[in-house]
Order: sequence, then C-alpha cells, then structure tokens
Amino acid sequence: MAPKVDCPKPPTTVLGPSLMTKTLIANMVSRGLIANGNGRTPLKDEIIANPQLDEVVIFRDFFSTGLWFPMDLVLVQILQPYNMYIHQLTPNSFVRLNL
Repeated sequence: MAPKVDCPKPPTTVLGPSLMTKTLIANMVSRGLIANGNGRTPLKDEIIANPQLDEVVIFRDFFSTGLWFPMDLVLVQILQPYNMYIHQLTPNSFVRLNL
C-alpha cells in the first residue's frame, strides 16, 4: 500500500464566500439576537476571517446553541491565551460553555 500523502489544509481563517445576506441580518435583529447596526455581511471578496478591533466573526448557527450578544468577556479571556477566535469553535462548544 502506498504511503498516504498529507495534503496541506488551508488555515482556519480561510472561510470561503459567505452566504449571509442583509435580509438574514435584519431577521436576526428582529428576533433580538443582535442589536440594529451591530452586524454586517462580509464583502464579496472577503473570504478570510480577519476581525477588526472590537469585531468578531461568527456563524449564525451559533445563536441556536446559546450564543448571544453582548457576550460575556470571560469567553474572550478563555480563548485569548490559545490564540483562538470564536469562528474556530463549533456549535457544541457553546452548549458546553453554557453549562
């Protein structure tokens, strides 16, 4: 059997094109998940997660598992020493953190 060739994987910051729309953002605002003006859709050519200061990259599925804003700063303090970002977590992480 031939040895398995390891293919380089893209970094977890490469997310690809987003399916988020302004209509979906408006729906999240109307449901009280985020405040009006606090969410934005990525630009068409924005495929790499590069959060600016005071900005986080999230997936809308995270809200169904318990994430809400304003977010408890303890979460940021937990992730910072490991150079992790919220978009690198799974929805199950938020279920576990809610315990």
